[in-house]
Amino acid sequence: MNYEKFKKQLVREIRTHAAEDVEIAICEIPKNNGVICEAVTLRRRGNRMAPAFYFEEYYDLCCEGETPEVIAAGILEQFEREIPADVFSTEFFMNWENVKRRIYPKLINYEMNRVQLEGMPHMKWMDLAVVFFCWLKEDVLENSTITIRNEHVGIWGVSCGQLSGAAMENAQRDLPPYFGGLGELTGIVREEQEAGRPLPMYVLTNRKEQFGAACLLYPGMLERMSGRIRSDYYILPSSIHECIIVPVSGQFSSSELKDIVAEINKKFVHPQEVLADTVYEYSQKERRLIMR
Repeated sequence: MNYEKFKKQLVREIRTHAAEDVEIAICEIPKNNGVICEAVTLRRRGNRMAPAFYFEEYYDLCCEGETPEVIAAGILEQFEREIPADVFSTEFFMNWENVKRRIYPKLINYEMNRVQLEGMPHMKWMDLAVVFFCWLKEDVLENSTITIRNEHVGIWGVSCGQLSGAAMENAQRDLPPYFGGLGELTGIVREEQEAGRPLPMYVLTNRKEQFGAACLLYPGMLERMSGRIRSDYYILPSSIHECIIVPVSGQFSSSELKDIVAEINKKFVHPQEVLADTVYEYSQKERRLIMR
């Protein structure tokens, strides 16, 4: 079944089996890095908020053999089970006291998202941008988030600084960092290892492995990694979800590593999850990060 036929059949099945008070719509949603994703949204009548279910994700299931009927049933079950009414009510989301413990930071590419950033509270960090999202449900992360926009902070009456403070406090409490060894990253790195150029690598992410690149922002994180490695190191931004840490050893120059990052981003990373082609170097002596 081709993609267009799948979309039509999936929506038809959802419309057939959804409750009478559920409104269904098809829309295009702008995502990170200018990617536009097609989705079907479900909303209870009278409620302004509508969770989105992305066609691309479910089409992959169809290609693996799942039928549109079964996929539609799963979407409706998820909608009924995982979207609590209090969380998706306008009154809940528009109250700062309700949402302030659910705000978290995310790192994205500044230039690739320059237009979108005009409508979002953000802070520039190196050549990246720190933006914020509201995580609506504790046991589901990526599919239950709302990106914070200027109109939200206007309604809440908070500054970008207050937003950032709450986000960092929540992130360190709920999304503690994971920093450990990385056996292998991609075929590119394996080829280098087989050619006699072993590359010791570490990964930095959070315990949920979602939006983990933001762990770079945690107070003292850069210094702690340096103490663990006991050397200067490079940061390879492999995606918005994690970074690869490579000790500076002379085996690879920063320009070689930039080529590796660019090739990984092009071949292996989903366009909306690309963070940057830049390589960053942390200097122990200067206690600062440098873009290479």
